[in-house]
Amino acid sequence: MALTGPLSVAAVIYPQIAVGGGCETVVTITNPAGTGWSGRLIFKKGNEEDFSVPLKADGILFGPDSTWQVAAGSTARYVITSDGAQTAGYLRIETLSGPPSEQLVTGIFFRIRDVQGRVTDLAATYPIKPARRLVFPVEKGATSDTGIALLPAGPQVPGRPITFRLINQAGSLVQEVQPGFTGHMAKMAGEIFDKLPPAFLGSMVIDSPIDLYLLVLRLDMSGPSVQLTGTMPSAVPGTLSSPVKVLPFRVVDAEYSKALDRIIAVAADPHRLYIYDPVAGTSKSLNLAGAPSCVSVGPDGKYACVGHNSSISYVNLVDQKVEKTIPVSAEVGDIVLAGNGYAYAIPANSQWDDVRNIKLSTGEETLTYGSLYGSKAKLQPGGQAIYTAYNGLSPSDVLKLDISAGPAAFLYDSPYHGDYSIGEDLWFSEDGQRLFTRPAGTVVRLSDVREHDLQYNWSLGVPIEHMSHSSVTNRIAVVPRQDPYAPVGASPEIRIFEGQLLDLQSRWFLPSFVSDRLVRAQGRFVFYSVDGSKVFVIVQADTSAGLLNDFGILVADAAGLE
Repeated sequence: MALTGPLSVAAVIYPQIAVGGGCETVVTITNPAGTGWSGRLIFKKGNEEDFSVPLKADGILFGPDSTWQVAAGSTARYVITSDGAQTAGYLRIETLSGPPSEQLVTGIFFRIRDVQGRVTDLAATYPIKPARRLVFPVEKGATSDTGIALLPAGPQVPGRPITFRLINQAGSLVQEVQPGFTGHMAKMAGEIFDKLPPAFLGSMVIDSPIDLYLLVLRLDMSGPSVQLTGTMPSAVPGTLSSPVKVLPFRVVDAEYSKALDRIIAVAADPHRLYIYDPVAGTSKSLNLAGAPSCVSVGPDGKYACVGHNSSISYVNLVDQKVEKTIPVSAEVGDIVLAGNGYAYAIPANSQWDDVRNIKLSTGEETLTYGSLYGSKAKLQPGGQAIYTAYNGLSPSDVLKLDISAGPAAFLYDSPYHGDYSIGEDLWFSEDGQRLFTRPAGTVVRLSDVREHDLQYNWSLGVPIEHMSHSSVTNRIAVVPRQDPYAPVGASPEIRIFEGQLLDLQSRWFLPSFVSDRLVRAQGRFVFYSVDGSKVFVIVQADTSAGLLNDFGILVADAAGLE
């Protein structure tokens, strides 16, 4: 039998309590809000089972449906006891009315009362936040031991067990186990690992496909007293289980075609456009007239434009052919294929320059003022506008260009000039209502009304190398831009955000390239599949490693990244 459903995310969870046999659990609740709180203290054991012994609060019997109240601005303290045998379990605090549970200030501690009524405090703990990868020290000796109290936040995933690893002081693996259990589990390290030495100092790493509430318990029996200390483990990102599949080309730029459900990438030496199937790992390629600098897939997903030095290539992705190569009066740094019969070439120069408007049917080029400065540009989904971001200018900015009449016409820039960190590069939500920019992951709202356009909305709190939004799952996948000042060996990662409130859902380290040694992989591009079920990450090996084939791809199940 497994947990019938996930634990309430609004509840406060304590994964270990003990009552009976002289054990008491003391619960304190402070309500700092201006309104009273009413809720339930739900004590469970094992697999959401009720305690088999009657429970008392300050000597008064209570049940699972009892209502607890704490007045506005006040604190309540309850001593939970039982006349039965010692029983361990967990506590969930849920709100019925008043402030949500997470706004309360709560704490518990355990104590032992002997037959003479003398009380010994053992351990104090605080609410535990769920995580999927947890690391904590383990010490075992003649007078010390380490244990855990663990509570899965929902049913375990068939075929994806929770893994426990015991690591010694030198960093070597001692034992790896996947114990079968359901619901609440409280065990000492020696009960989990049969290879744990009598004297040991090291760590335990727990990897789980679902959220876990975990409390670490350290037992110290030195001297005449017994001391039990409860601490929270450190939550760290897991590592994607998908291996890096090496690509046979070096990616210069890439976008995604929803119509074809394929990655469209351009590469140099040889100069080609690739139509890549990331699931099958196969590709079809087209030769290009020159070295590519950028690529843009049109809104219908069936055509693409490639930028070169002084030209662009117009590519039919369905028939897999270059239909025409058109001269351009600039080195193309970025390009937008808008689906209105025009391509918009953005000069690569880090100086003020104009948009090159290319009418694809005739090859005619016109220049219009775009206030460009080494800018990056994107077409707003479903819109008649292009947004551009300064690159290499401080303070940076975002501009809006109208393309409803064909050639781009400058409308206005953002109302911020150094107020927020915006610019450098940009991405849209699939509905076109939000714009995400590179520095600090700054997010702005978009609108057809100028007064409401480019208004600050939020920050993801991380600079963006590349990102992708899936409207199907309402999730955002972000490859953070690597900090040049990060410590040597800092692990690149991917982060998943919820698409409405922009809350961080999970973080995952990217696996390394495997050659004659492990080589760190840095994320370059990330895409969701059309149905939102897959996440594709194009990675590049650390350039200092000197790998010849230094680009690869990871394919991950999106559900597994939750």
